[in-house]
Amino acid sequence: AQDIQGEQLANRIRQELAAGFLNETQKPHLAVLCVGDDAASGSYVKGVTNSAREMGIEVSAESLPSDKGERQLREKIRQLNADTAVNGIF
Repeated sequence: AQDIQGEQLANRIRQELAAGFLNETQKPHLAVLCVGDDAASGSYVKGVTNSAREMGIEVSAESLPSDKGERQLREKIRQLNADTAVNGIF
């Protein structure tokens, strides 16, 4: 068995990623889309957003009410997919 220091490993990976992003001509952009207002999900999204920003990733977040239909959600995802400034959708 090997003892793995998870937090130290995660910090090292974040630092390596951040250093790699410094050489990019365009900052990576993560679009975060949250449906509803679940407190646990909001906390998770906040953590992901903070981690991404610490690494130099631009983050835009948008919330949709839980009563929006699947069609509206799919349309929003299509819009984000078509946006050439967005590199990832969460």
